[in-house]
Amino acid sequence: MTKLHKIAAAFLLVAVLLLSGCAEQGNSPTQEPENTSSNSNLSDSTETSYSTNSDSTLTDSETSVSSDDPESSTNSESEPDLKAFINDFQVDSITAPDGSQVNKSDAVYATGTIGGPVWLGFDFSYIRYSQSVFYSTFDDPDLINWEFSDLVPGDFNIDIYDLIEDPKFLKIKAGDILENGLIVKSAEWWVDSAGFPNSYNVDFDGEITLEGIFHCSSKKDSGDDGYLSFFVDNSQSVFPVLSRDDVAVVSIDIVNKVAIVNDSEEIRLGHVDDIAYDISNIIHFGEYIKAKITLKDISINWYDHFHPVNNATLVSVEPIT
Repeated sequence: MTKLHKIAAAFLLVAVLLLSGCAEQGNSPTQEPENTSSNSNLSDSTETSYSTNSDSTLTDSETSVSSDDPESSTNSESEPDLKAFINDFQVDSITAPDGSQVNKSDAVYATGTIGGPVWLGFDFSYIRYSQSVFYSTFDDPDLINWEFSDLVPGDFNIDIYDLIEDPKFLKIKAGDILENGLIVKSAEWWVDSAGFPNSYNVDFDGEITLEGIFHCSSKKDSGDDGYLSFFVDNSQSVFPVLSRDDVAVVSIDIVNKVAIVNDSEEIRLGHVDDIAYDISNIIHFGEYIKAKITLKDISINWYDHFHPVNNATLVSVEPIT
């Protein structure tokens, strides 16, 4: 478990960040997703996976169906189909992150128990573009006061509550092209029985080049050597964001005395032994460097009660001096 901490500033809560695949993974609509890789322009009881995960975690009394499932229309009376789930869902109109109303009849996936909790899934999702926010101890060594008994936002010399302004979401679906050239490969949006967003899942095709801070973990700072992550400099690079929070993302590594404040969660890049790109002459265990990196197979996910999770495949790294 790493000592790099994430602060959800809205709650003044310190959580422990698990770097680049060290997090415990799950497959239900309320669990953090597995590390998966992922054209119009934008200005009844058959078990099917509700996302890209292959394993089912449904109980004996639960079922999951999809409108694309050929078996769902021929299920027995004891096995509800998608229409039965939709009819059982108690909220007819759901308020989306962009302020629009989504009818429950538009759902194409469902999971849960008739008469009990039901989750509905849709074949679109919502993102916003990151805002121009970036502060780090690389540029300002006094960004944070390291002499503290408990880690709270008051230790920063900036007001982290007032950095994100009026975030606006966009509805996206497969085939859409973002401003940065990424193409939406797949998109899912899930809501719980009360009609509240439960998960966002988006996979992209294409490559993107970003500036920011590149990190390779060590046993000293995270318990494991060689896990790679990247913190986007949102003042230089725009990245799609799923977080519903209107406060900045704060990342703190007490061991290495590194603090980063930006508008997008770190991007997990996997372990050095599992990537094709050779970084042995670029970065070492426990090191942070400023860099320009190119990524592909980008996947962004947000599950209720978890921080958003970004995964990607590293294509190249160019240190910035």
